[in-house]
Amino acid sequence: MIPRAAMILCCAVTTAWAAVEDCTFSGSQKPGRATVIDSGNSLRSDGQGPYVNGEKYSVVVAQAAWNIFPFRKVASDAKPQRHLIVDLDHPVPNGGGIPRGILNSVGGPHSYWHLDEKRNVHGVLDIPEGTTTFSELTAVGLASEDGATNYLLQMGPWSWQTCENSGPVGTAGTTRVIIARTGPNTWTVTAPAGSVGLLHDIRNPMKPVPFGLYYINFEIHYLLAE
Repeated sequence: MIPRAAMILCCAVTTAWAAVEDCTFSGSQKPGRATVIDSGNSLRSDGQGPYVNGEKYSVVVAQAAWNIFPFRKVASDAKPQRHLIVDLDHPVPNGGGIPRGILNSVGGPHSYWHLDEKRNVHGVLDIPEGTTTFSELTAVGLASEDGATNYLLQMGPWSWQTCENSGPVGTAGTTRVIIARTGPNTWTVTAPAGSVGLLHDIRNPMKPVPFGLYYINFEIHYLLAE
């Protein structure tokens, strides 16, 4: 088990910018399902049960990261059927944020494992069975259906701008999410109480605007499709 104290204020070292084509991603994409635990958490489900890849426009896949896209549209006139609920009313004191309310989000979390010095991305499928480790990057996409709100909540020292075609996203003051591979096809991803992410407005993804530090906690159970 990773001590909670090790989770806090992890991020003295950050990664430099690199485009997608500068990085190597291992493995192939695999479909799955995600169960979001609601009780006591600030990132919660919409109450419709697990998010299952291919059902109600949900995309739940594992490769470099475990990803949830609850309502990715398959057609321009498709109406989103799933969302996530995220409480942004708890900025870290003196962290630059303000209460921003409860968001019904059409974006979701992306939890990676780690990036080596050669810019090889070691994904969640590479984590040995029975191992509990840190996610060097968990990025939570937070977007309203109408497009008026588009945020990115960064957690961990590996900055979102590395291996993504985007502008600079800070990491200072954030904490790392915990990933446990509990079986050959199961993972649990946890941001314990007291976890911190740095929020950015990314309506212009090449020029993210920092909005300060926010407390966030969640627990998500992932299962690969058989």
